Amino acid sequence: MFTLWVILLVQCHVGRSHVITRIQSAFARIGNSGNSPYKEQPTIEQEDDFLRNNQVVSDVTIKMPTKHHDVRIKPPTRHNDVRIKTTTTKYNDVRIKPQKGHNDVTILPSNYKQPPPPNPHFIFHNKLPKSGSSTMNNIIKILAKKNKFNYLKAESGVVPLNDELPLVKYLERKMTSPYFLLKHHYWFNFTKYGKEQPTFINVIRDPVEWFVSRFYFSRFGWKRKPGCRDAACSMDEHEFNMDVDDCVRTKHPHCVTSPWLYIPYFCGATKECIEMANVTDKERSLETAKRHLVEDYLMVGILEQFEDSLNMLELVLPRYFKGAVQVWKSKDVQYIQEVTKTLSRKSVSPETRDYLEQGPLKQEVTLYKFARKLFNEKLSKLGIEPVTSE
Repeated sequence: MFTLWVILLVQCHVGRSHVITRIQSAFARIGNSGNSPYKEQPTIEQEDDFLRNNQVVSDVTIKMPTKHHDVRIKPPTRHNDVRIKTTTTKYNDVRIKPQKGHNDVTILPSNYKQPPPPNPHFIFHNKLPKSGSSTMNNIIKILAKKNKFNYLKAESGVVPLNDELPLVKYLERKMTSPYFLLKHHYWFNFTKYGKEQPTFINVIRDPVEWFVSRFYFSRFGWKRKPGCRDAACSMDEHEFNMDVDDCVRTKHPHCVTSPWLYIPYFCGATKECIEMANVTDKERSLETAKRHLVEDYLMVGILEQFEDSLNMLELVLPRYFKGAVQVWKSKDVQYIQEVTKTLSRKSVSPETRDYLEQGPLKQEVTLYKFARKLFNEKLSKLGIEPVTSE
């Protein structure tokens, strides 16, 4: 019996092309019978499935034994042609599966088509702070007049960024279709309150650059309105004047744990998304945020690819964003963009960047890379030539 198995294994190793021919014939027979979804030439993955379920060798179909006289017989592997099947996570109809390259992922399926806005009457840009939202505000104010839609920039002082029902009730009084809302707010599900979910969009930023911008903005403000903000105004002179490199080197609490939240804007206002008491909680929030990016946002643009982001918005939301790039490049908007830049900002050292990326901002960096990958895949699927390289 053992000799027979050795012969069969040798035949399997030598007869790969004959095996594939038989698989193709088998698919053809099944397809012709009308009982199979495979009407064309089988793919490599279909061949692998067939091989895994029916160990085909020459003209013999066999079932592999589990044991023979304490000698375990394993199915042969393909020499110089090894295919590794990996697990796949599914976000609704969007497959996330490892592909070639270290830590590289393909997020969208090959047959992906950009869906229409789920709610064309209500667009909600729940803006991430220090991620181009002042510039976006000035663009949309002009576009609202040109493209004839209703626009509101709501301050967090009107409705706190983690309050859900108060915002729903506030919008009941304010909203007239077609409506565009720009507001710092954590993502949430409007259907919990009997309302139709808006079309969510946002713009995300490199977390280290975002952290640095917030660090200096809290101390010095911007050109248009200089001066400290909030807690920074009560700092002593030494703490106020330290830079980010000093903050990291001395392990100041602000650089051990970020005092500013990033993930909840995409994860939500739940306890799970906001508290994040440990790494496990933060990883869970990260996965929820990634799922929302795929399932619940029409698009999330990239500040480092702002023109590309506007080009995508013009294509997927023309009712609101037609002419956005032209408006952005106008002298008035460019001037306002210049005077809303953070004052006294300094670049960080490579060591500080590495520390922030691997420590306090590790999950934020992972989310940003995921969002940027998703954005550029959508850009490609939409046939938009990027202005800025990844």
